[in-house]
Amino acid sequence: MTITPKQYALTWYELLQDKKSDKNINQKMLTYLYKTGRLSKLAEILRNLEEIEHKAQGIEHVTVTSAREIADSEAKKLAKEILKTEITISTKINPELIGGIQIETKNKRWDLSIKNQLLSLRKQLK
Repeated sequence: MTITPKQYALTWYELLQDKKSDKNINQKMLTYLYKTGRLSKLAEILRNLEEIEHKAQGIEHVTVTSAREIADSEAKKLAKEILKTEITISTKINPELIGGIQIETKNKRWDLSIKNQLLSLRKQLK
């Protein structure tokens, strides 16, 4: 049976939460991954670990896409107004949006762009 990166991440997270666990758990986990030839899975394991930690803390990762560059603080403020929860953000630029923003979580998407508004208007006028 092959252990998935998500299973490694869950085990790593549980060990980090255990107060009785060895303080060198990170070093031991990395050594184990190296010795078992699974170090190439480290990036995926760490992505899963971050996701597990955020879920446990009630933090949601959000991607904010805008037509022009906006400050992270402004993007975070706009996203928090919609989601009403703690978030971490990453930003992207898509000039095709014309203006406005798109906010995406793992499961949902809010399209507040001018491009989307124009497409909606076009559908209504047909």
